[in-house]
Amino acid sequence: MPLRATWARLAAVVTLAALAQRGPATARAWSSASTSSSASSSGSGSSADGAVGEEIQAVVLAQDWFRVNSADNLTYLAVGVNSALSNITEDELICGGVPSLQRRTSVMMPNNGCPAIFTAIDGSCTCLPDYSGLDTWEFFVTTSTSDDAIPVSLNATDVLPIDAIRTLLVPSTVNSLYSTRPSYTDDTQREVNPVFLEDPVIVTNRIEYKQLRLGRCISKGGFGLVFVGEYKGHRVAIKKIRPDRSGDVAEIEVFLKEIILMAVLYHSRIVEFIGVAWDSLRHLSAVTEFMDNGDLRNVLHGLKEQGAPLTWDTHKATIALHIAEALSYLHSLKPKVIHRDLKSKNVLLNMYLEAKLSDFGISRMRYVVETHMTAGVGTSFWIAPEVLLGRDYDEAADIYSFGVVLSEIDTDDYPYWNDANPDAARGRIQEAEILSQVAADQLRPDFSVDCPEEILDLAACCLQQNPKDRPSAAEIVAVLLDLMHPSRRPSSQSLSSGSGSSWSVRRASILLE
Repeated sequence: MPLRATWARLAAVVTLAALAQRGPATARAWSSASTSSSASSSGSGSSADGAVGEEIQAVVLAQDWFRVNSADNLTYLAVGVNSALSNITEDELICGGVPSLQRRTSVMMPNNGCPAIFTAIDGSCTCLPDYSGLDTWEFFVTTSTSDDAIPVSLNATDVLPIDAIRTLLVPSTVNSLYSTRPSYTDDTQREVNPVFLEDPVIVTNRIEYKQLRLGRCISKGGFGLVFVGEYKGHRVAIKKIRPDRSGDVAEIEVFLKEIILMAVLYHSRIVEFIGVAWDSLRHLSAVTEFMDNGDLRNVLHGLKEQGAPLTWDTHKATIALHIAEALSYLHSLKPKVIHRDLKSKNVLLNMYLEAKLSDFGISRMRYVVETHMTAGVGTSFWIAPEVLLGRDYDEAADIYSFGVVLSEIDTDDYPYWNDANPDAARGRIQEAEILSQVAADQLRPDFSVDCPEEILDLAACCLQQNPKDRPSAAEIVAVLLDLMHPSRRPSSQSLSSGSGSSWSVRRASILLE
């Protein structure tokens, strides 16, 4: 009995050799409820007597198809179910038809998706479980190298090293499939303002793109993606523009501005800049040191969930000091640098839980008092009242944000929308109401009942409505050092800033006993 396809054939094998040395591309499949017409295909083989014979024939056909369509030691990105596999049982389908990486090799490799009928012929498969049940599939792919092997597990944000996209016959509910690779005619090179590309900082810090090895994605934001990678044998972090924005000249110029700023910042509390690289400006990459423990927010939340939160007398005071030291450095530069997006997500921790400031995408050198922050810039719950009100602002706006970060460090939680307010409605309207109260000095972030009084006093100073009443970053550093080493000065002391502000914090007698 001839085998007929019940799936719609949408694409032949698409080789991705053109991706070599060119970084991630994107493949998408859009699913709709509409039914596309099925294409017919015939399978060879004679009629079998009984269900058992038909099952055996289905397995043989499936194995033959896998052999014919899998070159030795090549990795395929596969989406859907080929017609040759349509008669095998559901348990014998590779990853149930959801996207997967498939490879045929005699070398032992990780396998979590190939059923026994395929492992019997040297198949190895890794499923992409995050795509199960989704209507839209999106993956970032790059050409594999001889060193790449099928990974043990995959996430939706991982870059997949592959050699080809397998011939796809997918369920009729999938209406269309596209492989969208960026155009590599680098028109952006001609369109980007040469003042950026010819900047001495960019020229002197440029490294060879081919020396970078891109690993898994470790952070995904609205603007860019951050990957763990390797450069000259060292583990590094590699920040790139999101693929859907990488051809936008304005986005590239904004990223170049950030890179230029990052490259001139030298301080032990600032994430170290290593270099800038690209083969095409669509692949513009900022290379920095890799921080083993990731961002402060995830560390605080993760350890709290594990029942082993950080404490003020072990790590929290030191982390707060490191952040303040970073701000003190930025604000001491000429011209001063205002970070403008200080929050726990932008504080990274190394293996020793030492903190360093990162993400200078919206930072700005302050030659004069700023008049307005661009609408939507910064993260709302950390923004100072004067910025929310559209007034002039200076580096004191960073000090207000530091006060909010102290709340995060103390509570191990998000400001305002957190475990202390589990039933609070959360949405644009509620966010606007919170910000309205913050702007009017009617609401401040919460602190725990166990928070040291000295930290509460410091936070209260940082969160003052009037920017002139807030301490400078250098004064915060001095106070935190005194809190951690109470023998350094008398039990109570007032500090005055050059602007004439006056504030005081009691000694941290309960921090270090």
